[in-house]
Amino acid sequence: RSSDLRHSEQLRPIIIDGSNVAMRHGNNKVYSCRGIGLCVDYFIRRGHKEIKVFVPSWRKEKPSAENRIDNQEVLTALERDGYLAFTPSRKIQGKRVICYDDRFIVRHAAVSNGVIVSNDTYRDLVEESPQWKEVIERRLLMYTFAGDYFMPPDDPLGRGGPNIDAFLRIDAPTPSGPYQARGGGGG
Repeated sequence: RSSDLRHSEQLRPIIIDGSNVAMRHGNNKVYSCRGIGLCVDYFIRRGHKEIKVFVPSWRKEKPSAENRIDNQEVLTALERDGYLAFTPSRKIQGKRVICYDDRFIVRHAAVSNGVIVSNDTYRDLVEESPQWKEVIERRLLMYTFAGDYFMPPDDPLGRGGPNIDAFLRIDAPTPSGPYQARGGGGG
């Protein structure tokens, strides 16, 4: 029991770009909340305790021609269980005003020392701060779906980087440059 607790304390928090995951699972045609649930389930099975999904609050609205969304009950369950954070949005004179959810995602990953799950490269945010740049370049976990099977890569930073298990641990060494493997020190 204590080894399970120690193990989960060493795992990085998981920050999920809910819209990215939902649209990927829905083949970029439908916002598939089921895809978000499959992603959360994957990390729960791995032993992660800190998991947060960010989704724009307007996704709570009823499905329509411009809001094609399936399995909204998954969002309700994730919110109830504490995994979901809705980002602000509102309507002003009939027009939807949406806060940029990517900023919430990257900021939360930076302050929590977490990993972002997304296929977005966040190019527009990489120069916001050195801390955000480090998160985007070194703690971004891309993925794919094979049907309902959520699949991150075994080598998230490429062939020379850490495997998925090391990547998701807080104590994992983060490669800092092309000569990192040669040992430290300057000269």
